[in-house]
Amino acid sequence: MACVCGHGDEPVYGSGSEGGGGIVQDPCGGEESAVIYLTDGVRLYEIVSEYIVRNYGLAGSFLRGATVQDCVSGATMTLPASRLLTLETVR
Repeated sequence: MACVCGHGDEPVYGSGSEGGGGIVQDPCGGEESAVIYLTDGVRLYEIVSEYIVRNYGLAGSFLRGATVQDCVSGATMTLPASRLLTLETVR
C-alpha cells in the first residue's frame, strides 16, 4: 500500500521473509518494515534508505539503489542495485 509521499510504491529489498532485524515504523505512519542487515563477508551494513530514479532515455527504465551504513564505523555510501545483489542478507 502506498502512502501520499510515495513510500511503498515499489517492493523493499529483503522485505519481511528474507530476514532482517527489528521492526521499525514507516516514516509516513504506514505499514511496518523490517530493518535489513547486509554483509560482504567482512563488514556489516544496514540499509538506511532506498531510491528509485526514472531514466527518461530511449528505454525509459528505472534506476534503483540504496544508501547503506556501516554498522561499526557509521560511514554511509550509496550503492546501485547491481552492487546490492553482491551482498548477502544477514538472518
